[in-house]
Amino acid sequence: MRHLIPIIHFNDTEAGSALGTAVGEFFLSFTMSGLIGAAFALLLALLLKHIALQKTPSLEFCTVCLFAYGPYFLAEGLHLSGIMAILSSGLVMSHYAHYNL
Repeated sequence: MRHLIPIIHFNDTEAGSALGTAVGEFFLSFTMSGLIGAAFALLLALLLKHIALQKTPSLEFCTVCLFAYGPYFLAEGLHLSGIMAILSSGLVMSHYAHYNL
């Protein structure tokens, strides 16, 4: 009976703050992962625009692959969402970097 008292008297404010913390962490992870992906994509777009990598296709391919996998590894290393980083990177790359290839 003594072990049931803490279960019965569970404080509702703790549950609310735990839910608020979880939602906050989700949005922080979502936002930071998206920003990492967008930053990598914009950096690639600038790199492709100002440096003539079309003359060396193998270097261009390696650069694009590095910038495609880079956001995933950085986000996972920071304990964020690597999938979200790749998704945002792909969306921004398709809009900005595609025309410079």
